[in-house]
Amino acid sequence: MDRDVGKARILVVDADLDVRIYLCNLLSARGFTVIDSGSRADGLAKARRWRPHLIILEALLPLKGGIPLYHLLRTDEDLNRVPVVMLSRLHPNTLSHYHVFRKDRGGPQVPGPDAFLNRPPEAEALLATVARLCPGVDCPLPPDR
Repeated sequence: MDRDVGKARILVVDADLDVRIYLCNLLSARGFTVIDSGSRADGLAKARRWRPHLIILEALLPLKGGIPLYHLLRTDEDLNRVPVVMLSRLHPNTLSHYHVFRKDRGGPQVPGPDAFLNRPPEAEALLATVARLCPGVDCPLPPDR
């Protein structure tokens, strides 16, 4: 791990192995240190262990995983400031409506994700979003076109 000192650490949490491989390869090729997970429990454990600079999270992980994990991250004292990019095939307003519903039912109020991208994301859109959300660390930018 010494060779990764100074690189931005990105945690990718997605149940679909093909999407995880795509995201991990894309981000690793740009010089990021990538940690991946396929479940809510493992994703939370890796977030606590590795303290990523950014988390890319599938909204609809199986077994009620993605949105509850997002709420856990946003209410965790050590992880609540880590930017989260939410990936989903749903419209972003669906997540907003869920947050309002949860608040109305007495659940914790949490802010929306730092970014919301269609799943799977276009490479350039994801890289631009990652570069925008991880200032202050050695965060490689997408190449100029």
